[in-house]
Amino acid sequence: MDPVTYAGITVDRCTRCQGIWFDGIEHRDLKKVKGSESIDTGSAKVGHKNDAMTGVACPTCGLAMEVKPDPYQPHIHYDVCPAGDGVYFDAGEFRDFVKEDLGDFFKSLIGGRKKRF
Repeated sequence: MDPVTYAGITVDRCTRCQGIWFDGIEHRDLKKVKGSESIDTGSAKVGHKNDAMTGVACPTCGLAMEVKPDPYQPHIHYDVCPAGDGVYFDAGEFRDFVKEDLGDFFKSLIGGRKKRF
């Protein structure tokens, strides 16, 4: 993992697959910062292939990560530490996470979730 800093927030990016580890809720904080999707330099195609991986250990505590859909963008599934240490986005997922559009709004309504804004 290599540290990457944007707007004063440092995250860790995998040197092999370009996935991104966010401590705690850094992903939510960084989502609010214009241009933050630029830290996600990996291929979404490669990231999508990595979605099938299971049993990945949290880099902080070692517990098995859990795959969870984002409550407001249910097509995005990222890995969550069960102890709350952080989340891991495969390459391309953070770019998608940052860019909510009208389709995401309607998907959130259908899924019974309220829009965050």
